[in-house]
Amino acid sequence: MTQQWNELINRVTDMCSPSDYLEFSRGDNEENIALEDMPGIYHEAVLIALTSGIFAEAMSLPGDDLSSIADGLDRLWQTVIGERDTSALTEKEVEDDSYWIEELEALRGKADGMLAALQAYASGDSAPDPNALIHRSAFLTASNLHLSRGLFGQAGAAILRGARYWPLWGAEIDMPPAAEWMRGLISLMAFLNVNGWHPLAPIGEQRQKLAGIVSPDRLRLGPDVAEGEDSDEEILSPDEQRLMDILLCGDERLSDEQMATAVSAFTPEIVQQLKYVLRGEEYADEDSPGEGWAPIHAARLLGKSGSPEAAGPLLIAVLQSDPDDILYATALFALGDLGPVALPFLLDTMQYSTDLEFKTTIAEALGKAGRGDERAFRALEALYQETSWDDVRMLPMMALADQGDPRGAAMLYQSLKSDRDITPEAIREIVWALKEADPGHDPAELKRLEAKAYQRYDSRIVRFDKHGLAFCRDCGSLMRKNSRGEWDHVEPEPAPSSIPSRPFSPAPQLGLPAVDPRFKNVGRNDPCPCGSGKKFKHCHGAAKPTVH
Repeated sequence: MTQQWNELINRVTDMCSPSDYLEFSRGDNEENIALEDMPGIYHEAVLIALTSGIFAEAMSLPGDDLSSIADGLDRLWQTVIGERDTSALTEKEVEDDSYWIEELEALRGKADGMLAALQAYASGDSAPDPNALIHRSAFLTASNLHLSRGLFGQAGAAILRGARYWPLWGAEIDMPPAAEWMRGLISLMAFLNVNGWHPLAPIGEQRQKLAGIVSPDRLRLGPDVAEGEDSDEEILSPDEQRLMDILLCGDERLSDEQMATAVSAFTPEIVQQLKYVLRGEEYADEDSPGEGWAPIHAARLLGKSGSPEAAGPLLIAVLQSDPDDILYATALFALGDLGPVALPFLLDTMQYSTDLEFKTTIAEALGKAGRGDERAFRALEALYQETSWDDVRMLPMMALADQGDPRGAAMLYQSLKSDRDITPEAIREIVWALKEADPGHDPAELKRLEAKAYQRYDSRIVRFDKHGLAFCRDCGSLMRKNSRGEWDHVEPEPAPSSIPSRPFSPAPQLGLPAVDPRFKNVGRNDPCPCGSGKKFKHCHGAAKPTVH
């Protein structure tokens, strides 16, 4: 183990000790940060140290043997997890420290993911399609951990060398340790991008490039800062400053002049600045600079950039935004505006995502970006078949119609003819889409198919009696159609809780005889109160009394 790497491991070990963590958490609790948030905050500091240290050591070791990195990490985890001494802590402190133990386990997985990628990179092991390897690696994690890690390392090496990868793997993979491997690789990629070192050259060439930048003592990582210069101060070019002025204007919409100014200055640096603003939490709140509009403007401009670098951040923005947020719709439209450069990322989403709702969400963007592309049509066709009218088939249907491909129109005709789960809304949308997508459609035939589809829907939902009344096939309740052509249950009118008592009245509107209070409580064999001399039952108490 090299001297410098050994010193770094000792520093990280000290950071991860129970006493150091608890000292940190007590100090930051003064800012009213919740205890359960403490490990996450502390975790980031340790992760930065590990990421930079692992990379620096990998760049300074000769050959492709990175075993000293693995040895140092093994010692670190054995000390801070396996031999963690909490005997001097109070019961409350042990409880607080348990939060940090969980974060240490996650850190171990992230460090192993970085190391796997760097080991494959150092040995020249790589692959043309890292996404397929990551997908297979995640599948094999439970059955063959060694093979899974090797495949992940090959994929990571390819990504370090600049191969395109699906940016949503971090959200898609949720099974440990593959999930932590992926987050570790993402952390390493972020470190390289911040320093301007991605993509990496072949290992020998890259080590020569970084020989004067990555210092032996691992304390200066990244470009050197000139004496007297503030390393935390962000220095913007005139074009970048103009862009930030536009993004932070605080207006709901950018003027045509502002848009033209921003678009005219597109450079790789400008795209990076837009990506930073899009994902920067400091710009998202309405109380932040730009009143929360800056990420929305950035998303729209990224859609105009034509840069493949914009596709990943826009996809992530759609995934992480609430569907009710303006950013959600803006990022979604921007993906379509990007055009063919966004297509590989959208196709990867269709291939690798297990979130059916998210795939249908981006169907419109795929249809727009991939218009005329056979791969886009096939992906939309598969999504159309994977869904049903009872959930989210409408979105791929509209994307297929927008393709202008006769095969798409044929699929819509087939659904109108035979789909058993078709709904009134689907029928209306298919008819509309066919009128737009098939200029040669026969109006009479389309009308006939529409009527048949409505009959199919009716027969699935209700049964009719001999009087033509509709009853629910599930519960037998009476049904009727609403204004949208959908069947609703008819709610029965509630029965009155009681019959109110009324004072004596002639009630002439009903044509009934008046009720005389004199005859109240008279027995049937008593003399009739009218004075006739007859018994009541033969006089006014008879079944059909004479009205006096």
